[in-house]
Amino acid sequence: MQVSRLDISKNHLQLINIYAKLKKLGIKEKLLIIGDGETYQQLKQRIAQLGLEQDCLLLGSKSNPYPFMKNAKLFLHTSLSEGLPTVLIESMVCGVPVVAMDCQTGPKEILNNGKYGELVKLKDEEEFVQKTYKLLKNKDLLQNFKEKTQIATNRFSFDYVDKSINALFIQIFSNNLPLYTELTYCPYKPSLIRKLILRVNRYLVR
Repeated sequence: MQVSRLDISKNHLQLINIYAKLKKLGIKEKLLIIGDGETYQQLKQRIAQLGLEQDCLLLGSKSNPYPFMKNAKLFLHTSLSEGLPTVLIESMVCGVPVVAMDCQTGPKEILNNGKYGELVKLKDEEEFVQKTYKLLKNKDLLQNFKEKTQIATNRFSFDYVDKSINALFIQIFSNNLPLYTELTYCPYKPSLIRKLILRVNRYLVR
């Protein structure tokens, strides 16, 4: 599935083309796209051209997308550019593995260079198809990534970020050079990440 506003930067046309190739390989899963925006009609036309009206569903905007995410097998992210795509964190909070194109910032940091999800070279349609197909067909590999989602999201928890910031200040005041590990720009918004995780969990129990 995919959740985002519908505009050119989110690259939904390529996502639909990827799904069409997966269908030809025998994939039975449906593609759910949640969101609304300026490219809706264009995407609808492309879905019709490919004869995927029953399998690739444009669900529009949802105030609570998390039940859909919770029931998904994979979250597919094809954006051409991002800041911090919190939807990837939301997906992993729901226990759903991610396949994401490696745009300039965001997915690589959240997935820790592919440790916690599949990274695909930007616009590489064939690699995206191959990695998605492999996950859908290999239950052990899919389960392995599902189990890693909790570890991945813990890195964005308030406690983790708080401890990392404290350690950074200790190093600074000790006149030592700061050591950066898995954190990038996320430490500067610990409250945002905490609210994000709490919000997802709150919706899931509804």
